[in-house]
Amino acid sequence: MNKCLELVNVQSAYGDCKVLFGMSLTINAGEVVTLVGRNGMGKTTTVRSIMGLTPAQSGDITFAGQPIRGMRPEKVAAAGISLVPEGRRIFPNLSVTENLQAFARPGAWTLEKVFEQFPSLARRKANLGNQLSGGEQQMLAIGRALLRNGQLLIIDEATEGLAPLIRQEIWACLKRLKAEGMAILLIDKYLEPLLQIGDRHNVIDRGVVVWSGDSDALRKASDVWEKYVGV
Repeated sequence: MNKCLELVNVQSAYGDCKVLFGMSLTINAGEVVTLVGRNGMGKTTTVRSIMGLTPAQSGDITFAGQPIRGMRPEKVAAAGISLVPEGRRIFPNLSVTENLQAFARPGAWTLEKVFEQFPSLARRKANLGNQLSGGEQQMLAIGRALLRNGQLLIIDEATEGLAPLIRQEIWACLKRLKAEGMAILLIDKYLEPLLQIGDRHNVIDRGVVVWSGDSDALRKASDVWEKYVGV
């Protein structure tokens, strides 16, 4: 398989506080790979290191065969990595349509295709971001990332704080994206949906991957989930 993203022995810190102690993971083209673990173990720092928001101190980060460690965030995004950040971070005073169009790039994903993916956004396209529910804001954040038309989608806390029915809608969307062949790095805490959608899983503890394997292996490794995730 062609490698889409690869991290090898990445170390990152916030000032003197080291968070990643040798983070390594690989995402191949068309794969859905998950990163799971308890809060504070380094999941978001891994994402920030990939995106250049928290520059890695050492190690290698390559995307589509090209080194990206040390790149500025806008250069990483331009290279083809689209991020749905934790907390969504939509523009509250822009309409749904304006939020979606703000950073759109030409490609297969268009405004119309996003509205087909999320009909509730189409119905509320004139509403401001701060008039949306949490679930609608998450759909908007995903739609905005898709309109970047990148090769890799990173979603940090895909369904955190969402009602069960909205979570189901998000998972259904991600399954459709997987069927279309999109590479995805997915962070979430709900085991069963992750097992259904993920090709491979990485369990992180204190800044390193302590277990990795496919869904069948993770189903059998209940002790790993209980020890390192515990939800």
